[in-house]
Amino acid sequence: MTLQNLPLSRRNNEIKDSEIPKYVGKLKGFLGHEALAKAQLDLDKDLTHHGCCYRNWAQELRPWLFAFRIYDRETKNGVCIPKKWPAEIREMVGDARMISSLHYGMPEDVRAKYRKDLLTDQHNDFMVEIHTAWHYYLQGFGIQWSPLGQDSCPEFRVRGGSLDFNVECRRFTCDMSEHVKTPAIADTCDMIYEVLRTRNLWGE
Repeated sequence: MTLQNLPLSRRNNEIKDSEIPKYVGKLKGFLGHEALAKAQLDLDKDLTHHGCCYRNWAQELRPWLFAFRIYDRETKNGVCIPKKWPAEIREMVGDARMISSLHYGMPEDVRAKYRKDLLTDQHNDFMVEIHTAWHYYLQGFGIQWSPLGQDSCPEFRVRGGSLDFNVECRRFTCDMSEHVKTPAIADTCDMIYEVLRTRNLWGE
């Protein structure tokens, strides 16, 4: 039986409060403690030269760095468990759950790229790829990540339930330097939507 012909079996998405420290540790281990410490030092340098607006912007772009700080403060560097976990930590742990399940199927160069890119200002762009893969993973599909170095290569391939297709991810953002990209993608999505609607196909 080929991979694409395997029947689908939905996977679990549950995280218990007692598992939060475990997933925080897994995420730190995936990113690398030295790389994470350097990213925090770089953030400190940036914050000392800017005000509240920059902090708010930085929190949007690098949410994990702030969530790790909240975690260390709330747990006193891991020695106690708070009665209620802050939302920032819960959101980060949700991301950690995805990565802890998905990274095993990634080629090493892809894992290394995510380790690096998820600590930069492009964090949200690359999390879109993780969230998209997670959607298919939960449905029971197999995820085959594309190795780096290939031209015009999709992020990953989805197989299972008699389906086999590539997935290319795009994120809608305001890019002042490249005005054409988002409108062009929006128009393309509208065209695809009409094709799917006429065939009564729906999804997220």
